[in-house]
Amino acid sequence: PHLRYRFVRHLADLKTLNDDRLNRLGGSAVFDFLWSAPEAYHKSHSAAGKRCIAWKVPGYEVLATCFVEKNPKDDSSLCVYLVFHTDRGNLDNFVFQPGSQVGMTLARRITGSAFTTLRKVLRNGAVRLQFDRLWRLFASPLDTSQSSPTMDDLACLKGLASPSPLATTGSECEGVLSQLEESNTWESFFVSLKQEPLFSALLTLRRNDDDLVHIIHLKQEESLLVIDEKQSIQYMEFMSRESNSVERDRKHQRVAQVISNFVRHWMWKNL
Repeated sequence: PHLRYRFVRHLADLKTLNDDRLNRLGGSAVFDFLWSAPEAYHKSHSAAGKRCIAWKVPGYEVLATCFVEKNPKDDSSLCVYLVFHTDRGNLDNFVFQPGSQVGMTLARRITGSAFTTLRKVLRNGAVRLQFDRLWRLFASPLDTSQSSPTMDDLACLKGLASPSPLATTGSECEGVLSQLEESNTWESFFVSLKQEPLFSALLTLRRNDDDLVHIIHLKQEESLLVIDEKQSIQYMEFMSRESNSVERDRKHQRVAQVISNFVRHWMWKNL
């Protein structure tokens, strides 16, 4: 009978990917995140009921599909299965015939292509998982189930979120923040911020004895604002959880308007 499928098993050792983030998070955590993410990967279950993500390996005469699942025996690796299949001829004669240099070369190329995609998938997943964990750390600083955020955590989050100045040059927000800075009423301003329901969290980190950094979470917009007392308040930084650039810009504009309105109202009350 014609053999139209061939099943090959590999182990993907995370240590060989040379990614410290992947090594710290582990294969199970990254796999769980990828499984829950609304990505284009095909998600299915094996006959044994195990979850797996899959994608087709394009560009070769022999069709191939790559399946990835957790390795229950070792969290530093993942199980990778390659299914070679064809709709013509005997697959053994075409690819796996003993001593076939063409078949061996083709199989190596397909395997290499599958692992190249796997590396990209895992690294992107690890970056997004770390971002998600750090974001929750600052969005819910009173959550006792997680550790307290640090300045190192903030630096790491800023490296992933690419913050931008809240107030653009010449904007209404820049003018309002400039007036606030001239009033020299930092302490009472932050007391009011803490009491405002609009801001679901206000966290203060200490860089050293003199420098404080304040992080404000706006839950409705899923945004964070960073105010560094060492710098001018006009350089308040905006960070968003939104990955879509158009929607992120819209959130930026809405948050700038919210802060402008709040500062203006606060200053009017404290004349």
